[in-house]
Amino acid sequence: MGLGKTIQMVAFVNTLFHQLKAFPCLIVVPNSTLTNWVREFAKWSPDLRVVAYYGPQSSRSVVRDNELFHRGTYDLKCHVVVTTYEMIVNATDSALFRKNSWECLVVDEGQRLKNENSMLFVKLNELVIENRVLLTGTPLQNNIRELFSLMNFLDPVQFSDVTELEKKYENLDKSAVEELHGVSFLEPGHRSLELYFSLSTFFFD
Repeated sequence: MGLGKTIQMVAFVNTLFHQLKAFPCLIVVPNSTLTNWVREFAKWSPDLRVVAYYGPQSSRSVVRDNELFHRGTYDLKCHVVVTTYEMIVNATDSALFRKNSWECLVVDEGQRLKNENSMLFVKLNELVIENRVLLTGTPLQNNIRELFSLMNFLDPVQFSDVTELEKKYENLDKSAVEELHGVSFLEPGHRSLELYFSLSTFFFD
């Protein structure tokens, strides 16, 4: 949508690596945009080792053997892995991603996780992830269930019971909206819903 989300995320991941020494990062994107992601990393952060993991089985096998892991181990040779939704829901590849823990997960077109029962949602939740980022330029069309499903993915502790939250805010009158935007609906010491959003371009935990 021309919002500059990809470059923002490249800068974000670059900052994680250089300032916090935090890596590896797993970036999950539509198949149609994967090459663009790799190209932007090469242009704006060429010192990061980025591996694209997608395509037919034969291509993925070559990547696994030569680019992804040190030979004979599951220790990553790269800082960033860019892959597709299809690879995450594929049983063999999903098991492969579980071999490592990830400092950061970035999901492009994050609105795809608006259904907590979807295979993509379930498979991503099986990974060991320290931080999660959902990247989207698509509105949720005022669907409170979808919102809480996304929040549950970002923070399953704070937003553990999606059904209960949906019931509580079934009628979105002015006071309910203000409550959602503020801190009062959270227990003392918990974070406001607003803290998960940034410029309506990407939101993160």
